[in-house]
Amino acid sequence: MIQRIQSIYLLAVTSIAIILMWVDPFYAEFEANSGIVLGLSFCNNGSFSVDQQGQKVLYTPDLLSIVLLVAIGAIAIVGVFLYKNRNLQMKITKFLGLAVILYWVVLFVRFFLVSKQYADEYNLGVQIVWPLVLLIPVIMAYFAIKSDEDLISSMDRIR
Repeated sequence: MIQRIQSIYLLAVTSIAIILMWVDPFYAEFEANSGIVLGLSFCNNGSFSVDQQGQKVLYTPDLLSIVLLVAIGAIAIVGVFLYKNRNLQMKITKFLGLAVILYWVVLFVRFFLVSKQYADEYNLGVQIVWPLVLLIPVIMAYFAIKSDEDLISSMDRIR
């Protein structure tokens, strides 16, 4: 049934992924030698802005993160409607968990590659825990689907 608790968990994954598309999960500023501050943020499309100190800040987009977030949201929505095939739904949820972990790895690799290039100053935002918040409902959905499958298989044994 579509009104099961795992559907709510998977819809939570989709909503968090949509939120993360507009709120950068981590924000880093790197001071370049040319006086331009490079800010990693896929919210802005390579645009310049001026911060409080009057410096030009270049925001570079990260398209791989956006593609991963769209894929995570789409897979979670597909997983909601696979309630009749719980084994496939569990496999999709496992794949979803791996996609979230891959997303987190992409964020860290992006951060550390740019931090080597601009080694003067950088900071990692607290928002890096958002992919962990994205992973929690995936794990909860998997265990809810598994408990449903165990319940159905135990009922089959009684008959």
